[in-house]
Amino acid sequence: MATSAPLLDTKLLRILDEILTQRNVSKAARNLGMSQPAVSAALRKIREAVKDPLVVSDGKGCVLTTRSQLIHPMVKQALAYIEAVVSSS
Repeated sequence: MATSAPLLDTKLLRILDEILTQRNVSKAARNLGMSQPAVSAALRKIREAVKDPLVVSDGKGCVLTTRSQLIHPMVKQALAYIEAVVSSS
């Protein structure tokens, strides 16, 4: 029996995109209008789902893992598709 891919809702994808773009959880939280602990909690859920740390703190911000560098364009594209679906009439 094949296992299905973990589900990430749109909110988690947006949070992931902002973290990967900003390379800083606190900046991502500010830009999203969320608290830093809430964004950190979301990042924990995403990390569990994709089984990768995605970002590692370097003291000044975050360094992207190889996996996050690979998936970031796909996350952006997925969000663009979702936006297109929602905005089309």
